[in-house]
Amino acid sequence: MADLSGVFKIVNLTVAGFSSTSIAFLEFRIPPLTHQYASFLFSFLGRGIFYLLIGSLIAHGNAIRIIFGVLVGIVGIAFTALEFIPSISPPENFRTEGHVLADDDEEDII
Repeated sequence: MADLSGVFKIVNLTVAGFSSTSIAFLEFRIPPLTHQYASFLFSFLGRGIFYLLIGSLIAHGNAIRIIFGVLVGIVGIAFTALEFIPSISPPENFRTEGHVLADDDEEDII
């Protein structure tokens, strides 16, 4: 039987890179369907729980993975705490007032 651990590592790195790039992209530009399918990323509580999930998935194995998992979990706890502090208002990229979120936004075909 062939050792496929290298393939699994490459796939895991690709998925991790894609998800972290996607979340970083949300800080600058919001794709139209993102709010419809991933609306949890537009609140402190949703992002906090998401980061806690990612941190718990990372934190197993060797020491460096545990350290990074704990750091991501701490960021998740911080985001979750921000939801319950009334003096903190959500940043501009959490607001959807200026974004078109309708699904019927297709261009007219003439």
